[in-house]
Amino acid sequence: MNVNEMGKVGLGGWRGRAADVVARPIAERSRFDEDEIKAIIGAIFLAYTIYRLVRALYRAAKTERIID
Repeated sequence: MNVNEMGKVGLGGWRGRAADVVARPIAERSRFDEDEIKAIIGAIFLAYTIYRLVRALYRAAKTERIID
């Protein structure tokens, strides 16, 4: 799996449609192509989702006093 494919994992549903809308204008104004822009946006969404999951697990563990 290459980096572009990994970034696109986070582009499902409305996130994918949003990335489609903004990728072309950004690509026209930068040195990146549309696929790279979509991969970057997808990676951001994926990282944020993982952050939210880890934060929820941490809070649950703290509530149950598994961790201090």
